[in-house]
Amino acid sequence: MCPAWARCCGWRPSAARARPPYGETLGRLEVGRATDIVLIDWRDIAWPYLDPQIRLLDAVIQRAKASAVRATICDGEVLYRDGRFTRVNRGAQGAA
Repeated sequence: MCPAWARCCGWRPSAARARPPYGETLGRLEVGRATDIVLIDWRDIAWPYLDPQIRLLDAVIQRAKASAVRATICDGEVLYRDGRFTRVNRGAQGAA
């Protein structure tokens, strides 16, 4: 079972709205708001066993590996997906 991100981080999205200068752009997943997200496969963190007493953020920090990252999204743009960087043109690297 994958944890809710707010529970994992112990952070309330509404708290960001109260802090200037980001009050209008942070705090919710909505069109027009700033969002940076890293999607991590929870099975890679919890396998083979994760004690229910371990805080979820601690589990992510201590057990997540680069191979568990499935996607990285910055400001709405997918930069990394399924093991590949989306802005890297490997064919053009040899031409430089």
